[in-house]
Amino acid sequence: MTDEKFENDESFDGRCKQVIDFMRIRHEDHDEQTITFSTISRKFRWRPSEHAEIRDSLLDQALIAVHTVPVEGEQTFVYKLL
Repeated sequence: MTDEKFENDESFDGRCKQVIDFMRIRHEDHDEQTITFSTISRKFRWRPSEHAEIRDSLLDQALIAVHTVPVEGEQTFVYKLL
């Protein structure tokens, strides 16, 4: 994965860190153990393919766990910090 795919001069590693930081803050401030993909995608307006690459990278690094749950008749990802 190369940084050129990402817009606004943000690096791939920087975006990964933003997601982790956001999840930590939500956990500390709101005691949220899990965060839905829709919450993350509203916070970070990236293309779906960028979200997928970041999610895969964080999973590979064992920083998060992800599972799917039904929400309003559709499956959605739920993220959890490890």
